[in-house]
Amino acid sequence: FFPRFFFLSNDELLEILSETKDPLRVQPHLKKCFEGIAQLTFTPDKVITAMESAEKEQVTLCRQIIPADAKGLVEKWLYQVEEVMKLSLQEVMERSIQAYPTTRREEWVLQWPGQVVLATGQIFWTSEVTEAMGKQNGVKLYKETCDRQIEDIVKLYKETCDRQIEDIVKL
Repeated sequence: FFPRFFFLSNDELLEILSETKDPLRVQPHLKKCFEGIAQLTFTPDKVITAMESAEKEQVTLCRQIIPADAKGLVEKWLYQVEEVMKLSLQEVMERSIQAYPTTRREEWVLQWPGQVVLATGQIFWTSEVTEAMGKQNGVKLYKETCDRQIEDIVKLYKETCDRQIEDIVKL
């Protein structure tokens, strides 16, 4: 029993369950089962190695999933996807948190998936604001730090957009 099947219509569920031999046939329905996963990355041997968002951000799974080991039980290997997805994101979050203090912010934001950047950034923002509130003029000084960080990200984004526009114009 796989609870996420309740997000599918009867026709979609029948299609998935009737294609138990080919895990690639489940790809079109992943978005309804797993918010944020547009597709899974399969090796030629149909081993699942990563998950990918609609924005093409890829997270390598901490453990490979072999759908064939489920012996035709789609719900069994999809449950494994759910389990390994959570473990993989936990590992990515931990690595992102470790990297944050030692990496320039403009580099750091490009090294991690967007949701990981948002969550890790919020963790450090909360910690830094709490620290700033304990100092005289701390909040004012921290606001200036935040303003600089925002300006740096806007500059980075603008440079990225400018490069993309130049690439389009070259076509």
